[in-house]
Amino acid sequence: MKTTSPNVSRDGFARGAASAEQYCINSTEVQMMRQHVLKFYNPKNNLTFTRDELQTGQTLKYEVGRDIFNVSQDFLKVVPKESLLKDRHFDTCAVVGNSGILLNSNCGQQIDSMDFVIRCNL
Repeated sequence: MKTTSPNVSRDGFARGAASAEQYCINSTEVQMMRQHVLKFYNPKNNLTFTRDELQTGQTLKYEVGRDIFNVSQDFLKVVPKESLLKDRHFDTCAVVGNSGILLNSNCGQQIDSMDFVIRCNL
């Protein structure tokens, strides 16, 4: 059985450069996080837009801040007709941000090997 690396804190987050072999999955934490996410989001409906939900000229407000986005005809052309997550299940995923913490971390191959990658631009 794999043991938790000293680079992984008690909250399950990696600290510093760590390889996949250096830590194990905390299934209790995974279940708690899954329950927390599902409490606030319905992934099949709320994480993606579909064409039926939007119309040209509609104004979308970002969840954080005061920025708004006006839906254009060009934008509607790239919006899927149906949710890309509908009836899908992914065995592995990576959640990455834009802070630069991954620069020179050698995590690229591991991230690329995931079935689904979520990019958060906060």
